[in-house]
Amino acid sequence: MVKVKKVLRWDKADLAAYYSNTGAYLYPIFQELVIGYVEDNHGCEVSDFINRTYSKIIHALLCFDGVVPRASNTQFKHWWNDSLDKAKQNSIKAFQVWKDAGKPDGDLLREMKRAKKEFKDKIKKSKEDKSNIFSANLSDAFLQKDKDNFWKSWNSKFRKKN
Repeated sequence: MVKVKKVLRWDKADLAAYYSNTGAYLYPIFQELVIGYVEDNHGCEVSDFINRTYSKIIHALLCFDGVVPRASNTQFKHWWNDSLDKAKQNSIKAFQVWKDAGKPDGDLLREMKRAKKEFKDKIKKSKEDKSNIFSANLSDAFLQKDKDNFWKSWNSKFRKKN
């Protein structure tokens, strides 16, 4: 089973909230850095001050962590499916076998290229199939003069989400 890696989706983040929170949480730490240690280090070692400041920064970052959503790489690839996972694994495996053999010409190279082409072809077909399904649904709603379903289908494909 392939472990799904979550990535930060800055394109989906509430940037105004992010900037507001970073200012609210990090500015006091900045002030402490500028003023606090210079004027009065409370008799602590520099390394202790650095460690405390580091901990405060990490805590601040964790406080507004939820502002930037995380999503799996495939979440926004609505056309991705299990057969693509298998084709991808086959392509990776064929490449690894070819690489481990010293990248020779011949059967291993052909097999690696065949697996890669098969994977790319499956991606293309999956994208086309999803596009055709959407187009068919849109056409059906339009032809049946079902304006509500037509606009729902249209908006789901073309309208930007807030």
